[in-house]
Amino acid sequence: MRFFKRNRDAYNDKARAKVIAQRGMRLATDQETFGEYAELRDYVSTLAATGKLEEFDAIYNQAWESKARIPDGRPVYSMIISWVTSIHVPAELEQMQDYLNPFADRYRTAPSPITGALYAQALQFLAGLERGAAWAHQTSPSQWAGFVTAISSAQVVLDETREAAQESYIWHEVAYEFSLFTDGGRAGLDEAMERAWRLDRNNLSLIALHMQYLLPRWAGENEQDADQFARQAASLTAEEFGAGAYAVAYLNLANYPQVDAEDTAADPTLVYRGFIDMMERFGCVRTHNDFARTMSWLDQEQVVKDIFDGGLTIIDHGSWQGDSPEESLELAVRAYMYANENA
Repeated sequence: MRFFKRNRDAYNDKARAKVIAQRGMRLATDQETFGEYAELRDYVSTLAATGKLEEFDAIYNQAWESKARIPDGRPVYSMIISWVTSIHVPAELEQMQDYLNPFADRYRTAPSPITGALYAQALQFLAGLERGAAWAHQTSPSQWAGFVTAISSAQVVLDETREAAQESYIWHEVAYEFSLFTDGGRAGLDEAMERAWRLDRNNLSLIALHMQYLLPRWAGENEQDADQFARQAASLTAEEFGAGAYAVAYLNLANYPQVDAEDTAADPTLVYRGFIDMMERFGCVRTHNDFARTMSWLDQEQVVKDIFDGGLTIIDHGSWQGDSPEESLELAVRAYMYANENA
């Protein structure tokens, strides 16, 4: 975490450029990140804007039945929920109605757990824009009102499709996310998580999301809550991932800007073992970058140096969480330079 607390300009452009040239570092392509599903990601992300949302049901159902995964082990059926709703979310409230209309129209035309889940998910993005990114005490009454209205509208949609959704993973994942905003408290969150998780214990995306929700700023009591869950997830998925679920759970915290590693109960040795297990099973560009990113967050500089020296030259934007792909490359280069100096 020390590196990420440093000034992001700690290493100047000339020094970074030299390292990039010497090591042949570059950004990953979508094909390298998503493998054979790169084209599907691009296509699914355009369904709403092109008026083809009716195609999503078949795409989702096929992904669910196949349990196919992208190269880093995350399930396609879970990823496409994000691909169809989040890639083209507008930055301004004034543009949100145009974004929402295709999801609303599809739901009204063909109400179902799938169309209801997508519309509710889109409304969650509206809620986020209404509220803004400020801390609660800095959020105005009008912002809170907009947030509550959007969340309430989404909850109505979920309630309308609840009866038909008993075995619908997509509905349960979205309903789980909304359980954070209802009055069920921690027990309600855990129950909603279990209803989704029971449908596929090996869903790394869901495991990572729940880890985030167990932060004290959300539903957790202390850092032990999240660690206990990470260990439970690793135990339940050991046959598939070894200790990988523990590593992936903490990867998600590493990607959360407000979380310092020293404020968690992470066991760096177990995180390391988890990533070794993931590299053996899903040794792709994204996993390689996730490994380096998380170990840098944990101040394991010798490990970070070893990962880069061991051949990490293709940098994945999603792993390093820069505001742009170019900033992600800069962050990765700086992490390597810092590790090289401090290992």
